[in-house]
Amino acid sequence: MNDVYKTLKHLFEDISDFSNKKSRRLLIVDDNELELDMVVKAVEAGDIEITIAKTAKQAIQLVRERNFDCIVLDLVLPDAQGLDIIKELENDRSEHATALIVYSAKDLNPKEKVRLNRFANSIILKTPRSINHLTDQVALYLHRVHKALPKPMRS
Repeated sequence: MNDVYKTLKHLFEDISDFSNKKSRRLLIVDDNELELDMVVKAVEAGDIEITIAKTAKQAIQLVRERNFDCIVLDLVLPDAQGLDIIKELENDRSEHATALIVYSAKDLNPKEKVRLNRFANSIILKTPRSINHLTDQVALYLHRVHKALPKPMRS
């Protein structure tokens, strides 16, 4: 019974800390400058601290150094596959919950789909129109109030 109480107390403290937080931390992992710029412009706002990683190595180092509230991850990177970052996240079972949005054009084999569905909060295939869906998902997982969103994010 005592363990249940401690778990619930920790959960409610985490919820309270998150809801009182003024700024949210977002990590975007993508090596394509054009797409990276488009994502940053679509989600940037005064209450989001955006960090960028262009390689899996950079992303893994950043994840080890600090907590992020949400990660937007491309699966195709110059030094490794995005699945390597997911493996690192799986191994890092810190108490901080991080939402993972996979945003990639990579064709997934059945084994990769199963693994991603187990760990990712959302999987979005990159298309010309998918940036709106990504923006909605980032707002959702950063728990941003709709009317507090910048005008371009309100759709």
